[in-house]
This record gives sequence, structure tokens and C-alpha cells, in this order.
Amino acid sequence: MVRVISEERIDRAVRELAPLSVSALTLVRLTGDPSHAAEDIVRVVDQDASLTIRLLRIANSPVIAPAAPIESVEHAVSLLGERTVVSAALSIGANWMQAPLAGYGPDAKIFDIGLKTAVAARLVATHVGSEELVAVAYMGGLLHDIGSAVLAELFEPSVLAASEGLGSGTAAARLAAEKENLGVTHCELGVRVVDQFGLGPALRAVIEHHHVPSGAAPDFRRLVEIVHVADGMCARLGGEGGPGSLAYPADPAVFEKVGIRESDLSGLISDTLEESSALLELVSFGGASA
Repeated sequence: MVRVISEERIDRAVRELAPLSVSALTLVRLTGDPSHAAEDIVRVVDQDASLTIRLLRIANSPVIAPAAPIESVEHAVSLLGERTVVSAALSIGANWMQAPLAGYGPDAKIFDIGLKTAVAARLVATHVGSEELVAVAYMGGLLHDIGSAVLAELFEPSVLAASEGLGSGTAAARLAAEKENLGVTHCELGVRVVDQFGLGPALRAVIEHHHVPSGAAPDFRRLVEIVHVADGMCARLGGEGGPGSLAYPADPAVFEKVGIRESDLSGLISDTLEESSALLELVSFGGASA
């Protein structure tokens, strides 16, 4: 089949993707480093006036309702926790994080989709005793579909028509169809973004292999499997829908390998929906970012 999207156009779309803010990028990298301390997070926030204002607004919001006004970054970070801080930074880190994704339905946004998967990944990692992976699994969930921000920029009538013809079946089969029909997969685009932003090998593995974890290097496979399970759980919440839907079929064998049984899913999915909804409300407090 004739390639729908040229390599030149793909390269241009990746290069033109607005970079994440310096603060967001730094926080993403910090959370992937097990040796980082709370003081490191505070130091990054202190250097970003917009993020400082946003976090102080959140910390003093009716949602938090502190007993006394929160006036320092250190106090806000301590009160809100690292996950909320990083999520807030990413939500305002680039306009495409909150922009509707063309071709994926009117309500699909990278940040909203990622936040649900991030919460699910944290819950899964905790549930199966992989505490050392909780932080990076959360970040992997937040960013796992980052390639779709590029793919959405490439959608036009001819691309949409081709994407509507993508095959069904296993994730591997659907990714192969995506490659054949569009000339590129959203995972491949995500890898290009990771490399451009310098997000590191763990997040690269998640973004490249979250639909087919067996392709990940052994050092990162457990992490990728956890995000795969989290992604599958979120698909049960409704998925993203639309052409090129990212709610690809999850592999039951991966659920079993990770240690998640069918009897676990109802509670985990319920907790994911409750926590992600509360976190989205919290992070979104104060409206659009500066």
C-alpha cells in the first residue's frame, strides 16, 4: 500500500512539537532517579514562577482547604506530594498536553489519558509489590502515548480514511496495520519524541513497547508490563475511541505475569477512576496555565 504520511512530514511534525517546559522535563527526569530527594523537587519549582503560582493556588484551593494559608513552595510540595507536583508541571508544560487530539475523539487529550494510566500504573505496581517501580511507572503512564500528540498533527482526510481501515485483533497485529497503512506507528513517533526530549531509557522502553511488552529489554520489561496492564485497565473505563484508538487489546498473559487476577480488576479500576478524577480536578484548579 502507498505510504500515506511521508518521512519528511513525520520528521517535521516531530521537530515542530513544542518542547516541554524546562521544569517539567527536569521533574520527569528527577522522578526516574531513585536517589532524588524532596529538596530537589522544591528547587526546580522555586525556579519556575508560573509553576510556583499554580502549585500555591492548588495548595490553597477549596479542594485542599488547608487549615492555614500555604505560602511557601516547600510547604506546598510537602502537602501536595510529588505526583501532584509533577502532574501539575506536565499539565502546563506544553499546550499539546491539554489540546484535543484530532482523530481520537473530541474529549481525548494526552494529559487526561495519561493521568488515568499513571494512577492505574501506580496502583498496579503497589498491588503486586513492585514498590521500586511506583514512581517511574507513574511517569510512564503519564507519557506512554506521547507519540499520539505527533500523530494527531498529521491527521487529515486521507490519513483518517487510512486509519479507519486498521485491522483488529492483537495489539501486534493492529500496530502492524498502523505501520502498513500510515507508514508509522504512534509508538515509533513516541520514541522520536523521547529521544528529542532526552527522557531516558526507562520511559523510552515504556513508550516504545507498552502495547507489546515482550519487545522490551529485560531490565525494563517488568516496568513496561505494569504500564501495559494499567493501559488495559483504563481501556475498560472507556478507552479513547476514534480512529487509531490507543485502547489496543491488552494481553491476558501479561496480566497473569504481573500478578493481576480478574478478581483484582474491579477494585483497581474503581480506585483508578476515583483517584484520577480527584487528581485531575486538583491539578486543573485555577483554569488554564500561564
